[in-house]
Amino acid sequence: MLKDGSAAAIYGVRGSSGVIIITTRSGKAGRFQVDYNGSYAIESIARKIETMDAAEYRTLPGAIDLGGNTDWLDVVTNTGKTTVHNIAVSGGNASTTYRASFNYRDAQGINLNSGFSQIIGRLNITQKALNDRATFSLNFATTTRDASYGFTEALRYAVVANPTLPVYYTGAPGLTNIGGYAERDIFDFFNPLGIAEKNKNEGKDKRLLMSIRGEYDFSDVISGLRAAVFYSRQEENDLRGEYYSKTSKFRGFGRNGLASRATHTRFNELFETTVNYDKTFGDVNLALLGGYSYQYFFNEGFGMEGGNFLTDAFTYNNMSAALDFANGLGSVFSYANSNKLVAFFGRANLNFKNSYFLSVSARYEGSSRFGANNKWGLFPAVSAGVNISDLVSIPQVQSLKIRASYGRTGAIPADPYISLQRFGPQGFFLFEGNYVPSYGPVSNPNPDLAWETKDEYNFGADFAVLNGRLSGSIEYYIRTTKDMILPVNVPVPPNLFGTTWVNIGELRSNGFEFQADYKAISRPDFSYDVGLNFSSAQNQGGEPYFRRPELWRRRGVVSCEHGRSGPERHPTGAG
Repeated sequence: MLKDGSAAAIYGVRGSSGVIIITTRSGKAGRFQVDYNGSYAIESIARKIETMDAAEYRTLPGAIDLGGNTDWLDVVTNTGKTTVHNIAVSGGNASTTYRASFNYRDAQGINLNSGFSQIIGRLNITQKALNDRATFSLNFATTTRDASYGFTEALRYAVVANPTLPVYYTGAPGLTNIGGYAERDIFDFFNPLGIAEKNKNEGKDKRLLMSIRGEYDFSDVISGLRAAVFYSRQEENDLRGEYYSKTSKFRGFGRNGLASRATHTRFNELFETTVNYDKTFGDVNLALLGGYSYQYFFNEGFGMEGGNFLTDAFTYNNMSAALDFANGLGSVFSYANSNKLVAFFGRANLNFKNSYFLSVSARYEGSSRFGANNKWGLFPAVSAGVNISDLVSIPQVQSLKIRASYGRTGAIPADPYISLQRFGPQGFFLFEGNYVPSYGPVSNPNPDLAWETKDEYNFGADFAVLNGRLSGSIEYYIRTTKDMILPVNVPVPPNLFGTTWVNIGELRSNGFEFQADYKAISRPDFSYDVGLNFSSAQNQGGEPYFRRPELWRRRGVVSCEHGRSGPERHPTGAG
């Protein structure tokens, strides 16, 4: 995992929260091989929230005894069970290698009626050509998951439920029979088991990831020169369905059955091309990287909710049976949005005698999510280190490297159209005897909306002592986040909407991290390692921009200073 700013800066916005590098397994040249492993696991609640049992509750003054004796947390939970099967085949020869794997996982959750069944398939193929100067790699992965999510509300009401409340209706005073479950006619309470058993909360997820990479070694033309082209495509589809029974007090009873159905689709494709140059000149190794990246995102979805069913038999699979739609009480939504990321990046690594290290990188990245005046950001980084143990002999010290680095990363808004003037439904108005839908502004434009940036300084040391049995690192960091993207309340008028997204605020943090690993026992037939991690952090807010209206103007916000109001307008047109 890459955490410090200098290592993450070249990844742009994707590196803002750190970078996790994952290397998937691939086939090896040799004979055909089959691998299998499986596992079975059980889960249980290690520590429950302490609640009164029925006997303890009955001793309270004013206790309402409903005649039961129920441990509600026990009623709505069970022992979780997970079964996993993995099988893989691999093989190949000097020019072609392959690996195909299949994973099946069946999990039953601790929460009643929760769990999922999942199938994952992977395939990767590597082919060499043109006297091994060209290498082509194909990766394909697909995931299908059927899940039942249960209801966290069942846990919530289990914690607050009267322990003398019976699970099922007994006819005792103070109880109401709804669907056979004992319910109470009080505010904000539902039978926990009735929530879990009478209703459905289900979904199906599908994931498809495909990538292809081609690389060519130009060493016959220029020693150490390589170039690569990469393309990937990812598709995600989530299908959700909820149904609340006509005989469930929780949401369904008052609506005579309530159903919702929604689908969400996410798509993105990435194209990258890179050029690498790696050459050693005596004691100096020079590695250069340059590249271009283009990524396109598209999201869309559709959903509806309606109630008043003649029967529970359809659940959420026949939304047209909900009479709410005929009566104008149902709701429907749909959406679609897209955005792009484009970047140019480069990096230079210098290694002298494998003892002195220097790295410089920069990424110039643009996103369509920002205002027209600030779509691009520059994210530089520099790091240096020296291996002291190569220069000075220290007893019992096998490795000691000190390092320092600086890096800047950026963050983008969650909404792709957050900098634009947008319009949305604003109710209905009467026109010539008919109610006509109206639209009005739902946001203010901010063409000056810019990147949120994070500057990070790291100072650290990596060590290995006692013949390598004890190793670890010590690090101190200073991190400053500027131009945070936050909503600010603004006056109406002169603004058309009461909130504008702007770059305001600053957050500074610093901390210390220590990590060590000790090989207590290291034998061919048995090993035992001990690890220790320690970290501390301190956060401090920077200057509150909202007290400086002149900065609002610079960031595209119109304000009424000192109580003034009127037709004042920002030069960019905001307000």
